[in-house]
Amino acid sequence: MDDVLNGTLTPAYLEECVRAGFDVNAGAPDRWGLTALHIAAIHAHPACIALLVAAGANVNARAASESGLTPLHSAANGHRETLGCLVALLAAGADPNLTTLKTGRTPLHYAAARGEVRRVAALLAAGANTEVVETARPGFESSALGTPLAAAVVCGNPNAVPTLLRGGAKNYIEQSEDDSNRELDSDEESGGVVTYIAGVRYLRRVAKAGGYRKYERCRRAAVMAMVVDSSKLPAALLIWVEHVADSFPDPLEERRLRGRRRLGY
Repeated sequence: MDDVLNGTLTPAYLEECVRAGFDVNAGAPDRWGLTALHIAAIHAHPACIALLVAAGANVNARAASESGLTPLHSAANGHRETLGCLVALLAAGADPNLTTLKTGRTPLHYAAARGEVRRVAALLAAGANTEVVETARPGFESSALGTPLAAAVVCGNPNAVPTLLRGGAKNYIEQSEDDSNRELDSDEESGGVVTYIAGVRYLRRVAKAGGYRKYERCRRAAVMAMVVDSSKLPAALLIWVEHVADSFPDPLEERRLRGRRRLGY
């Protein structure tokens, strides 16, 4: 178990351990109670995940702690490149809509809050619910983030906001006046508020356009206007040009913004 906990377990040695009777569903003897699958996801070892699943590891196992997080939560919130682990867990049947016991957050909350566009896209493709609202703990109601979309904005990592909207997430911002257009001072910029404001402004632009689909059409038209006069194109060629324009990622998805905070379990 020590090799599992410190992330140095290799697939070859793991196979030996499994043959020797290692309990792949045992929780670590510490306060977190993580299983080998949790730890493989945290340390970005997709090959070990495949071996553990083949050996009968429970892909929806909950940590033996008050968080009750699953391996998929660990993969979604990992600080390393854990996309391969997340995909492997989903392929093995991990439920993308299980919530943590303490905060009621789904893996989508964590991926969105970190601004991980590819992880968000993979979870949405697997059927993740965009409208799950986290559970506010007693005394912490004012800090509740809400849906994954809100988590992405509040945590200052709005890169995944376009992906979430494209996946059907509801824009929670109404068309009303607020302070999102005010100038930021240097202290606020260094504290990450500027990235929060970027997310708010984006959601307001989408709302002003009348929804994400209309916003995307306007953006596509702007991309096309930069390269070609569509009024002079044959219909067949126009369809191709529109397809190319659609393939351009939203600029917000390409930005690497320095977020305000990372979610705890």
